[in-house]
Amino acid sequence: MLEDSNREIVMGVKQLAAERDTLRAKLNVANSVLEEQQRMIDHQETMLNEAHALLSHVLFRGDSEAVSAGPSYDRTSNPEWINVTWLSLPVNRALLGRTEEAFRRGARQEALNSISTILSRNDLRPVERVYAKLLLSELLRSSGNLTASLLHTDQALEIARGLHDYRLGTVVQFYRGLCFLHLNRYTDASWCFIYAMDTKDYKEQVELHWSIADRARKNIHPTDPRRMISESF
Repeated sequence: MLEDSNREIVMGVKQLAAERDTLRAKLNVANSVLEEQQRMIDHQETMLNEAHALLSHVLFRGDSEAVSAGPSYDRTSNPEWINVTWLSLPVNRALLGRTEEAFRRGARQEALNSISTILSRNDLRPVERVYAKLLLSELLRSSGNLTASLLHTDQALEIARGLHDYRLGTVVQFYRGLCFLHLNRYTDASWCFIYAMDTKDYKEQVELHWSIADRARKNIHPTDPRRMISESF
């Protein structure tokens, strides 16, 4: 009688162990499926980003090559980076050189006064106003005034779009991306840097900051609304 009871207990334990092993195997399979699905989601997001960037290139470019009668503003022989993220272009130095030099020296208020005087002029060409606004945005961002900094990049983008100047627009998107990155809006920043990927002279900095933004974006849970582009983008 006791042996039968012991035998039943042993069989029950073995059955429980077998069920545990079965459940564990199913759990491992489920985890593998979830991991594969996440890889597919990431891959699809990458493909969507690339497709969207290509589409925006086609739509936004329009007749920019025919419109641009002046020099190519992102194709220069000796551009110079100031304070890591501001690219000083020779074609702009007659207008912005004094402000850039003050920025380089860390004389931020002097630079702000200088760029404000430039932007108050009525004789600025639209392209000059775009670069002046971008430099003001950089000065404000470096001062921690992120909201005002983003506002000026948005205004610069409106001007570039009005000119149908795709290349100028990609430069603006780089600086918009920097604003979004510092505002912790990583998805918006990532999209801006994707738009700016083919901008000559900015490419290395664009790729660096895109990798930072994209890594931060991927750390956000897939169901978190911050993983999506914001409505104000």
